[in-house]
Amino acid sequence: MQERGETIGNRFAIGLSHELRGIAALAAGDGSTATKELAQANQQNPYNLFRQALAAAARGDDFDTRQWLQKTIDNNPLNSLNDAIVRQRARQMLEQI
Repeated sequence: MQERGETIGNRFAIGLSHELRGIAALAAGDGSTATKELAQANQQNPYNLFRQALAAAARGDDFDTRQWLQKTIDNNPLNSLNDAIVRQRARQMLEQI
């Protein structure tokens, strides 16, 4: 997907491919790869901010985890159900660490 996106100049496809690679890395427990991939994904998607927190937690970096959770909570690009859900999950996770 990334190669095709680059070929046709589709930034959305490129960002989405990084998001998918980041999700796969999280599922595999590879926080470092997840962090690198998610940094290149759409930062306006609140779930990608939350995934950055999960990647930091997988790396064992509590400071970075807290920062990403707070960014997730503070982020409000749109009023939507997804925003509300991910902010609540971030608040709950932040209270636990």
